[in-house]
Amino acid sequence: MKRNMRIGSIGTENIGATLTRHFTRLEHDVVVANSRGPETLVDLAKETGAKPGSVAEVPRGCDLVVVTIPEGKIPNLILHASDILAVILSAKRSQVA
Repeated sequence: MKRNMRIGSIGTENIGATLTRHFTRLEHDVVVANSRGPETLVDLAKETGAKPGSVAEVPRGCDLVVVTIPEGKIPNLILHASDILAVILSAKRSQVA
């Protein structure tokens, strides 16, 4: 039985957009984010059916999160690290309970 995954993708340049297309073609639910905000992802969302979100929102409820950002932008991602870590820890706690 095939199981659809909920996949988060942070970064929507060449690699991130290509993975988003691939994942949605496989009928996974994809949430995408970039540093410019969800409003800049309208075209990719229309093309693929992915849901635009903020970087902090992407990991919520996801089975997998893919990060495809340039090395120089990693410090910006770290600004959201506490939000992302809180979501991951919350998900882990609910799995243990």
